[in-house]
Amino acid sequence: MKSAIWLRGALAAVLLLPAFAAAAQDARPTHPLDALTGNEIHQVKELLKADGKLGPKARFHAVDLDEPQKAAVTAWRPGMTLPRRAIAVVSEAGTVHEATVDLSAGRVTAWQAVTGEPALLIEEIMGATGLALADARMIQGLAKRGFIPAQVFCLPLTAGNFGTGEEQGRRLIKVPCVGKPAGSNYWARPIEGLFATVDLKAGKVLDVTDTGAVPVSGEGWGYEEAEVAKRAALRPDSKATNLVQPGGDNIGIEDGRLVWDMWRFHVRADKRPGLVLSMVEARDGARWRSVAYQMHLSEVFVPYMDPDKGWYFRTYMDSGEYGFGNTLSPLRKGIDCPSYARFLPVTMPQDDGEPIEIPDAICVFERAIGDPAWRHFEIFAQNGGTTVPTVGRPASELVVRSASAVGNYDYIIDYVFHQDGSIRVAVGATGIDSVKGVASQSMKDATAAADTRYGTLVAPGLVAPFHSHYFNFRLDLDIDGTANDFMRERLVQEALPNGSPTLALHRHARHAGAGDGGAHPHRAGLARALSFRQQQCGERAWPPSGLHADAGRKLRLSAACGRRSAGAPQSLYRLPTLGHALRARGALRRRTLRGHERRQGHARHLDRAGPADWQPRHRGLVHGRIPSHHRDGGLAGHAHPLVRFHPDAAQFLCRKSGADDS
Repeated sequence: MKSAIWLRGALAAVLLLPAFAAAAQDARPTHPLDALTGNEIHQVKELLKADGKLGPKARFHAVDLDEPQKAAVTAWRPGMTLPRRAIAVVSEAGTVHEATVDLSAGRVTAWQAVTGEPALLIEEIMGATGLALADARMIQGLAKRGFIPAQVFCLPLTAGNFGTGEEQGRRLIKVPCVGKPAGSNYWARPIEGLFATVDLKAGKVLDVTDTGAVPVSGEGWGYEEAEVAKRAALRPDSKATNLVQPGGDNIGIEDGRLVWDMWRFHVRADKRPGLVLSMVEARDGARWRSVAYQMHLSEVFVPYMDPDKGWYFRTYMDSGEYGFGNTLSPLRKGIDCPSYARFLPVTMPQDDGEPIEIPDAICVFERAIGDPAWRHFEIFAQNGGTTVPTVGRPASELVVRSASAVGNYDYIIDYVFHQDGSIRVAVGATGIDSVKGVASQSMKDATAAADTRYGTLVAPGLVAPFHSHYFNFRLDLDIDGTANDFMRERLVQEALPNGSPTLALHRHARHAGAGDGGAHPHRAGLARALSFRQQQCGERAWPPSGLHADAGRKLRLSAACGRRSAGAPQSLYRLPTLGHALRARGALRRRTLRGHERRQGHARHLDRAGPADWQPRHRGLVHGRIPSHHRDGGLAGHAHPLVRFHPDAAQFLCRKSGADDS
């Protein structure tokens, strides 16, 4: 669900434009991959207006940096100038155009009508709510349940695409409602069995579905401390545990990139993926060696597992439909990040094409993790009563963090850099349960079995439906350049030599390509070889293998392994292709992709690529899955385990194959 908190926050952001707009105008780009500044976003709108492209009702779904070609960026040095360009997705009167604007030259270079549905506008979200609550059928359905429109707020939810006739040529939103809260929790009182279907293009309600009234919870289930204390005694306060850095941090800025220990990289935020890390390099002595050209979220697919008429369509594409950049939430010192962290603002475009700044949207900090990076206690050095102490190094790491509040979910994404040469991507999900109203008050009720067939009863009259989260990342890995191959390494049992007293012998066997043999058909860089269906663990039980540059620097990738009930070994986290997720959703939902994804060889619109050819066209996505059922026993504060995108049987070796993925 996409929450009223988010809608109210977004509306507040629009109303607070004067407060943030000035700050959004000030920054100046210092690197070719810097995000568009507030001045540049405003310039895009003004240039399009001067060129006669914008009417009075033009709305901007995206305004992003049009990245220079990879070869030009990697060749760039301070003092050099590359053209600044932008791509904008603009709609008006039911038509969508993609514009390319040369900011350096001050002119519009392309204006092309495109098919597909772009991301939602705040204006559309708020408008759908108003249309639903003004419909006589909706008013009547609310009255049957004891509500009037002023007592509810509604949740405009994307409707998916299932190949039905009503979807053709329309931009549909489903709008259920929730009773307004008396306290903090906007999710505790769903008005079940009633929702409107709205066509955003036509600006009207097509239908109102009423499957029958279900009792609405009377409990507010507030999550503020005072509200929780009214329901149950709180645990005693704990002594504070704080991370401190009294001497200051070790983070520097060099030529527009963050520098820490052995790492340097560029960071920005875009509207669709949120955080974008580029030009990631590791220091080897006096020289910097490339590791990845770009790393960012591509999509989050969230299908709910309930066939009910009011739930089956809840198959969200959270990044493409709602955005992870424009839903970035300000981070709080001491809660989201240590108090000593560096906090960075981001600038995003609004519906009207004007910029707005989100303060403290990214935090960067280093932390001691309380573990040794390396240690050894030499037993043979001990002599009588003299103890030779352990020799070791304390481990620390650098974290780049953001938190996108997409409805009831708060998605925390960390890029973690270690001193041993490893990079870890961690995804956390917390926030509030999305709940369904049911008749059952406890599991002893006669209706409990049916009510909890597709979810868990987390409170009287409230079920949290089962659902999954597929996080899809684009990793354009360039280990010492673009001429990389994807290799799989596994343990293979060897026949014992005659007379050998050992009982078992294994060796490492390497296989080229994503399968068990043969080169991958797309060898132009690791980014094009990382879409694979499932990474199995097999009988392998050795320490995590890793990403190796030719001098032996290790970028380790790891994943826990488990066993199915039948005994067949497999990874705990399946790694499906995005094509599988799209087919599970139904027909491909059409949308416009970001400009730099198009430039890197991706399909511009999903409707131009069916499931069969989605995988090779969007190669480079690594997928992880959070467990599909939430058994946290409460409505607020649940947190999923972090998902690590580390296939343990994959090994990347720098092999100069002559390929180029620029």
